[in-house]
Amino acid sequence: MSAAEGDSPLFSPYWYKMAGLAPRLRPGVTVARRLEQGEVWHILSAPEANKHFRLDAASYAIIGACDGRQTLDAIWRRVLDRFGDDAPGQDETIRLLGQLHQADALNSGAAPTLTEFGHRARRVSRQKMLQRLKSPLFIKVPLFDPNALIQATYPFVRPVFSVPGFLLWLACVTWLAVETLANWDRLSGAVLDRALALDNLLIAALVFPFAKALHEMAHGWAVRHWGGEVREFGIMFLVFLPAPYVDASAAAAFRSRGARILVGGAGMMAETLLAAGAMYVWLGAETGMVSALAFNMLLIAGVSTLLFNGNPLLRFDAYFMLSDAIGVQNLAGRSQAWWSAMLHRLGFGLTNWDSPARSRTETAWFIPYHPASYAYRIFLTMTIALFVASEYRVIGLALALWSVATTIVLPLVKGVWHVATEPRVASRRGRAVLVSALIGGLPAAALLLIPVPHGTVAPGVVTAPDAARVSAPVEAEILHIRAQAGDHVEPGQALADLVAPLATTELEVIDARIATARARLADYEVRSTGMDEAAATRAEIGYLIEEQAGLGVDLAGLALSAGASGQFLARSDILVPGRRLAKGMEVGILVPEDSPAQIRVAVPANRIDLVALSPAEVSVHLPGRGFDGRVGHLRTIAPEATRRLEFPALSQPAGGPLVLDPSDEDGRRTAQPFHLAEIDGGVTYGETAIGALVWVRFDHGRSPLAPRLWRMIRQTFLERLAL
Repeated sequence: MSAAEGDSPLFSPYWYKMAGLAPRLRPGVTVARRLEQGEVWHILSAPEANKHFRLDAASYAIIGACDGRQTLDAIWRRVLDRFGDDAPGQDETIRLLGQLHQADALNSGAAPTLTEFGHRARRVSRQKMLQRLKSPLFIKVPLFDPNALIQATYPFVRPVFSVPGFLLWLACVTWLAVETLANWDRLSGAVLDRALALDNLLIAALVFPFAKALHEMAHGWAVRHWGGEVREFGIMFLVFLPAPYVDASAAAAFRSRGARILVGGAGMMAETLLAAGAMYVWLGAETGMVSALAFNMLLIAGVSTLLFNGNPLLRFDAYFMLSDAIGVQNLAGRSQAWWSAMLHRLGFGLTNWDSPARSRTETAWFIPYHPASYAYRIFLTMTIALFVASEYRVIGLALALWSVATTIVLPLVKGVWHVATEPRVASRRGRAVLVSALIGGLPAAALLLIPVPHGTVAPGVVTAPDAARVSAPVEAEILHIRAQAGDHVEPGQALADLVAPLATTELEVIDARIATARARLADYEVRSTGMDEAAATRAEIGYLIEEQAGLGVDLAGLALSAGASGQFLARSDILVPGRRLAKGMEVGILVPEDSPAQIRVAVPANRIDLVALSPAEVSVHLPGRGFDGRVGHLRTIAPEATRRLEFPALSQPAGGPLVLDPSDEDGRRTAQPFHLAEIDGGVTYGETAIGALVWVRFDHGRSPLAPRLWRMIRQTFLERLAL
């Protein structure tokens, strides 16, 4: 709580109700003094409610003077004389005392009625219920006071809170990071294949509470190590999985910033240590229950730390560590309030609207934090919803709808209600309505009406034309090499000399069979009764002559020669003197350097309708050659999608963009289906190489972004939910 900022009203029409009260702090309330960003702050702790308040000098001057003898009006006027414009206004003073009274940190000086207690209880209950509805993935249920348990177990973990303990943790985490990278394909494949299987979920449900219990106990031990107490233990439903939690807010009263940061990081440090142990077991265990337990422990301790506790964009451990490190408390709430203040000041023209920023440093943090946090929450909840929906459609769809309602619809409704009913906006309500309509309408109009370039970019690989393949005409043996790999050859130039003893012998046998058949034919022709036999023999001779001619052609081509000019790309592992070649075995490729290259393109299955129906222009782009493309021509598109990858250059391990299915041991199946298209032109074989990666853009003209975004969202849900 800080003093009044900006030009907030000094006086309040409700002050007469509070002016004569003589409030006092309740026994047990403690105050800690802290210096942050050159300013003195006072941390007021109410142990009964386990609440902590951060007060600036002016606000603390009011609260510190509440001794039960002085009236609130006298205290406030004395603080006003002392601090001047920095003193809190009467409205802010009333709000501050109300918060302290609600936390049982302040006795108002007047006996509250039973009705007041009832209203307060119902109000608190409604606020907690609304908070749970706003955060369907994170719901807390308090259970008991864990202080005795933490005190009893602390001696066993005390050695960890030392320099050797930290170095041991650092070594384990380093080893874990190295092994994770080395086994990434195996890990990611196991996640995609097993994470949502029913039997694996049962194992995860057993492992999850244990991992989180260690996490929360680590917070409690850290608080105990620096002299604090933990008074609340409960169950938190994290993505519908029950997990224990402790309220370590007592660390807020620690004067040492390093102690507060270490308390916030203790849970993550414990989980990463647990993940390192799980990785060690998982790498060495045989497939079975032990391996499954270790895998789930590794997944939970690692992924939850990365996505939730270790991300400062969510109000978990890393968030509080960041707040302490930069000296900006309540970063999330104040960042949101800053954006609200800018909207009211600059947009609605209400220049007296309070801004929570007290310095340029705070403003620099407020500007990016709220948009980034809001976007990440939407991304995370929708990603989890779609991931769950891939196996459990109804649950995933319900979670997605709930997330949209709480992160988009509800804030929008609250914003509209605020503009329509907030008394402080009444003087500028017309402008507020107009600005709000423009804020929502202009982006919508731009998305719906402004056409922008539209295209599909897909990876392709340069392939050799079928006519360019040089292969053995018959079963033969290489005698001499006439052209080396990479040589430029001319039409008719010899590439290699072959010998084919087997084909020569076969030709001699055919010659003998023809001679014998002709002798039989002559004998049948002199007989008057051999007409049928003569006809059959003539057919046999014709067949043998055709086979003789084919072998003759093959033997004539034993000296492999170039059929056209180009670059000869020999297969060095095959084109070796003395190597035996099977009939049809490829020995190299003759690349016509000036001919248009043939390109095979992997078009994503979710874009095939656009590519097949409206390719206004096809352009081919070579890597490293800038944005200027060469005009190509779409020849054919395979009607059926496939996941079988024939060209390794398109896969991620070879530098391409296609993600391989981790469960495929051969490494030839992609994670997503695609259609194979053939492109002619654009580049020549002289400008690129066989097997090289290129990018192909299919132009679809210009169209607004809104229908394209809707199409993407619709396809994503249809694919994930299998509708």
